[in-house]
Parts: sequence; C-alpha cells; structure tokens
Amino acid sequence: MEKCLGLASHSSALSPALKARALELEAIGLKPVDALHAAAAETAQCSHLLTCDDRFLKRYTGPLTALNPADFVVQYFQQAP
Repeated sequence: MEKCLGLASHSSALSPALKARALELEAIGLKPVDALHAAAAETAQCSHLLTCDDRFLKRYTGPLTALNPADFVVQYFQQAP
C-alpha cells in the first residue's frame, strides 16, 4: 500500500469536509470505504473514478464520472483523434 501511495501525484487529507461528504455518500447507500474513496477523489478534483463495483456505479451521485475500467478505455479511444 505504501508503494502505491508513493506513486500518487495527489493526496487528500482527512478533513471535516471530506468526512461530511463521505457520510452523505454513505446515506445514499455506498459502503463506508467506497464513500470515503469517492469523497477523497472529489476533494482532489478528479474527473473520473474507476471501479468494477456495479453497486457503486448504480448508487454514486456526484461530480465524478464513475465508470467501469473497460468502459473508460472504450470512451477514451472513441474521443482520441
């Protein structure tokens, strides 16, 4: 885990605002760890969140484009010049 975190270009501190957003996402049915993941990605102003969790994809509502990795690749190559 530390090796992966060392490769990250951004990190999000566990702030009161991030915690509050995670609790909002939990309230709509996301699992706690998924809610925290999404809240951190939103805080870092990511554009996309990739997951293989179909339950997450159905329930997430927020500013991120949440996609299955395979769908992300298809969309990426459809947009390429």
